[in-house]
Amino acid sequence: MPLVVIIYIFSYLDRNSITQARLYGLQEDTNVTGAVYNTAIAIFSAGYVIMQLPSTVVMTKHQVLQAFSLPASCSDSSKPPGAVYFLSCWYTKKELGIRMAFLISGLLLSNAFAGLISSGVLSGMAGVGNLAAWRWLFILEGLATIAIALVALVFLPDYPATTKWLSEEETIVTQGRLAKDAGSDDVLDEEKVLCSRASNGLCKIRLGFTNNTTTLLLTSPPYLFAFLWSLGLALNADKMQTRSPHAAISMLVGMVGTIPLIAVPIQYKYLRYAFTFLVASGSFGVYSSTYKWLSSTIIRPPVKRAAAIGIANTISNTAALFGGYFWLDIYSPAFRESWGCELAFMVLGLACILTLKLVLQRANKAFDKLAAEIDPNDRVAMAALDDDSRRAVQNGFRYII
Repeated sequence: MPLVVIIYIFSYLDRNSITQARLYGLQEDTNVTGAVYNTAIAIFSAGYVIMQLPSTVVMTKHQVLQAFSLPASCSDSSKPPGAVYFLSCWYTKKELGIRMAFLISGLLLSNAFAGLISSGVLSGMAGVGNLAAWRWLFILEGLATIAIALVALVFLPDYPATTKWLSEEETIVTQGRLAKDAGSDDVLDEEKVLCSRASNGLCKIRLGFTNNTTTLLLTSPPYLFAFLWSLGLALNADKMQTRSPHAAISMLVGMVGTIPLIAVPIQYKYLRYAFTFLVASGSFGVYSSTYKWLSSTIIRPPVKRAAAIGIANTISNTAALFGGYFWLDIYSPAFRESWGCELAFMVLGLACILTLKLVLQRANKAFDKLAAEIDPNDRVAMAALDDDSRRAVQNGFRYII
């Protein structure tokens, strides 16, 4: 678990570099300006989206998982869905909540530290070795990521069944827990995947601060606040064994923070900055809630769980293909149109959360009815049921809502 979180931190640490480098001459040095810059981001996102599904499915192969950990650690496309899938191979759905929160905390800490690290590098290394400061940012963060990849190649385990440092008894216990917790072997329920990931939104902070170092430093506090929010949310979700209320509340918090960013004039930049704490907390609270909700909804077989996670992450990340165009310079300095687009997607996300809740509630009611009507010792009746219904009658399987 700690190694996966560290990989996640470095994954998002170097992904932030291009935005930070933009403040220190990247566009001027490369002659990439205006919409061309946004197009460059979209091109990167296209490759990221395309590789989400295959990279996650590849990780279901016992022989490939450990060998794949090096390119997986170097390639951003596989890390988020691969990490979610990896944790779901070791923990039951009731245990995933807090662990998913720790995973997402890696993302939040990465965003928080990114501003602090980049402010030091970009303000202090200009001209060193006759290189621009933004070039040093890419070099240093890239080298750190490669180092983490090499560590992961050696120490990251794959499945409980093939991990050598587990005893035979520990392997049996681990596999037994996961088998009892398992859900359907059927092909993906599309509405579950679509709703869970369409609910995930992306938000940015551009509020009118003119000093570049100040801007980078101010990006940290909202993410640290979101880190605390996500952990508290996960602890409560695991205690209550619920998912939808926490995802919906987080989405509403994000919406409450976004509306003032549309309405409050740009000269009140500190007031606007205060509302970004709500935007960050709401957005990443939804992110962590829906990830663990999906992992606990589509359990088995491993290849289909991996495919579900990959597909879901692909759907949510398609927003990056066009999201950058919400933040064109023509909308500055207030970016009201940009925040309006973000708010619209939050409303859509909330609708998806409520839809998924209704779908799973209906499924659980059907399971309750079957459990009341069918004797688990009646082999004929049990044979006529699908896998989920059979587990609902035998083991009390229910979706976490």
